[in-house]
Amino acid sequence: MSAGESLESTMSKAVELEKSYDWMGSVTLYRAALGMVPERDVVKAGEIHERIGYGLFRAATQADSVDEFKKRMRMSVEAYEKAGELLEKVEPARGLYCRAMARYSDSWFVEGPSQKKELLDDCWRLMKEALKSFDAAGDQLGYGKAFRSLSFCLWDKWDFVDDWRE
Repeated sequence: MSAGESLESTMSKAVELEKSYDWMGSVTLYRAALGMVPERDVVKAGEIHERIGYGLFRAATQADSVDEFKKRMRMSVEAYEKAGELLEKVEPARGLYCRAMARYSDSWFVEGPSQKKELLDDCWRLMKEALKSFDAAGDQLGYGKAFRSLSFCLWDKWDFVDDWRE
């Protein structure tokens, strides 16, 4: 990456790497892009942290070992948490979505079933709040993204539910 490369160019290259399933390559570029974001641009920084969280989640599924899987999932949790923290005041729905995704990523590497259930319950609660917020804001794309993610959370929650009427 050249010294004069722009934020937009770096982000575009990261998206191209995502399209070819080079998740760690995209994460590397997103991290470089973070250094180009002005400190006052909280939304862009939050967006990039969200992309890093997603990339690390996907990269974890490509890991060659259990240890590498857990390491990448932990980093995914951290990136989603940071995105949620940055976005919660300026784009509350996205902040809730990122916090929910942090819980979902976290649920993938915990050992105990009760802890996994707790994380998935929290993911479900936060994602439902995000859905309401996206709906209230008229953000249909955000709503669709959250709805899709909620379905994964519910699928994983299947093993822990005694009564689906909850």
